[in-house]
Amino acid sequence: MIITKRQLRRIIREVMELDLEVGDVILTGKFKNKRKVVKDFGKDDLGQPTINGTKALTFRIEKLMPKEKWSKKSKEALEFAEKVDEMKITKRQLRRIILEALTSGTPMTSIEDFKGLQPGDMLTLNGAPIVVVSVDLNNAAIVYVKEGKSVLKDFDFRLATIYPDDPPDLIPELEVIYQGSGPPPTKTRQAPRKKGPGRSYSYYD
Repeated sequence: MIITKRQLRRIIREVMELDLEVGDVILTGKFKNKRKVVKDFGKDDLGQPTINGTKALTFRIEKLMPKEKWSKKSKEALEFAEKVDEMKITKRQLRRIILEALTSGTPMTSIEDFKGLQPGDMLTLNGAPIVVVSVDLNNAAIVYVKEGKSVLKDFDFRLATIYPDDPPDLIPELEVIYQGSGPPPTKTRQAPRKKGPGRSYSYYD
């Protein structure tokens, strides 16, 4: 999936339309009680909308202004959108760029990333902070506890791995980000067994 600049803008913005036509009555003035009939619409020298030759808004719509008068953040966003259009990045690449901009840490997407984990390493699993207890390479499992908790859980790190032959727009089921090392958890406990019809006897949920 290729995302163009126009599609990116459509994703991140909302549009408001004003139901206003020539002949409609508007109330102006300090107390909004001065009656005026709309005769024409126009634009001022900054590209802002006018009604009957006077400004229609108490604020400025930035996208209508010359780009050199835009705010610094908007100029940076425009440059980013232009780079996106030039690169024609995939959905997965765009997701990673946004993720890295919003969060700290290093995304883990290869088997080698998970093999190198040690007890005490801090991760986020789909945004939730966790601490590694052990790595089970035979079952491709990372045993962990949630930050501040003691109940042992695990996840299959193959669900977070991106393989060379994966489609370019494939998004892994799990999102794991390495946050740094720390002391191994000392007080941990197994999850209670769940018995009965349809219940698993595994210690891990």
